[in-house]
Amino acid sequence: MSRTTSLNQAIRGAGLALVAAVIGACGGAATTGTGGGLVGGNDACSGGCGTALLTITDAPGDFLSYTIDVTSLQLKRANGTLVQALPVTSRIDFAQLVDLDEVLSAGQIPAGEYVSATLNVDYSNASIVVDDGTGAGVTVSPVNASGAALGTVALNVELDNRNRLAITPGRIARLAFDLNLAASNAVDLATHKVTVSPFIVASVVPPDTRETRVRGKLASVDVAGSSYTVDLRPFHERNSSTGQVVVHTSATTTFEINGTVSTGAAGLSTLAGLTNKPMTIAFGTLATADHSFTARRVLAGSGIDDDQRDLLSGNVLSRTGNTLTVGGVRLDRRDGRFGFERGTATVTVGANTQVTREGQGSGTFSIADISVGQRIEVMGIAGAGGAGSSSAGPVTIDATAGRVRLAYTHVFGTVKTKATGALTVALQGIDGRELAQFNFAGTGASTAQDADPANYEVGTGALDVSGLGVGAYTRLFCFVSPFGTAPPDNRV
Repeated sequence: MSRTTSLNQAIRGAGLALVAAVIGACGGAATTGTGGGLVGGNDACSGGCGTALLTITDAPGDFLSYTIDVTSLQLKRANGTLVQALPVTSRIDFAQLVDLDEVLSAGQIPAGEYVSATLNVDYSNASIVVDDGTGAGVTVSPVNASGAALGTVALNVELDNRNRLAITPGRIARLAFDLNLAASNAVDLATHKVTVSPFIVASVVPPDTRETRVRGKLASVDVAGSSYTVDLRPFHERNSSTGQVVVHTSATTTFEINGTVSTGAAGLSTLAGLTNKPMTIAFGTLATADHSFTARRVLAGSGIDDDQRDLLSGNVLSRTGNTLTVGGVRLDRRDGRFGFERGTATVTVGANTQVTREGQGSGTFSIADISVGQRIEVMGIAGAGGAGSSSAGPVTIDATAGRVRLAYTHVFGTVKTKATGALTVALQGIDGRELAQFNFAGTGASTAQDADPANYEVGTGALDVSGLGVGAYTRLFCFVSPFGTAPPDNRV
């Protein structure tokens, strides 16, 4: 069985990335002149510097995991000078970047007109898992067109004359990369191989309104200015910064800091009161006018990085008592290892498990709110099984003294009926997973009221659904109703 995607189709679907706009401290770049000499730090900016905001994303595809190492990113000026814009190797799972832009670098680079970029990626230690429809996935090995194993590949992008990257002193410019997996890979499930012909898009054109993620270690907080600054550490980077980013907040920005939830100024004050400098993750948008980044929600402290606990994410496939079976699992171990886990994981929760809900600045939640279909992020102690382990067996994680965050769950299907504040939908999938993987037993107030994917009841509240007619395709971002309380089966 072979699976390929049309290049033209992929190009039409390729999105433009967003960039968080900041003025970072000068440094973090290195240049190679035409004579081959290497200049770094402030000397590289002796003629003036500007901020290069670099982001990276991926177009939708059939990969459950596509983890490779980005070893360097070089920008080339019109005079031939090369500038190293990524000071550290980043291990990236591109399958996690669909509908999301990650700020990769926000460093200062020498002023000038940049005409091309080279992204070097290393497939030597790649972890690539393809969705074969079973939910478990198939691991495939990357090869080139001749069938040979891949090592380091240089992806070159030439910027056209009208859209070159212009860096001027004290100003901000942006360049967005899209490593289009759908256009770059042809999978052969029979041989468990993927033929890679990397295809990348770069653009300086103002991007769409896709959500942007900024990950970094807290540097300072300006309560009066409703902002904070981070030393950027994208993806799983723990030690090296790739520039500084200013994160603006508003009265509606939600914060989850060390498990405590708050909103607006109260959340920013809590962040300012921390004596340590924790890791933070901000999700938000970029203003077109001034390129300022404003966070919709902020996570900080042990809610994202905790060297005492492991972090698991996925969808609840079934629940029996306080035992959850979770699929589509990604596991970040406290020792730094991370990756997609084939098969399912078993999660145990208890009365002392702390439960929060994404984007909710108020409200009280408990393990009763965890039901089938719900996407969750679990912080607890993982067992020895799973990928990268010498122990056989699936992953288990004990969260009885840990935390569970309820994340927005994406359900999609066609409308069957519509009433005030309610829809009935014929589901086609939940977070891209096949419905046959889910067991909805126990979701209803009675057995007869258990969720039925053929007649999935959605409480729409005040959401305007006037444009949805019977038979219309719809995609909803929602939270599943608490276990044993359906109908409705979920609420927008």
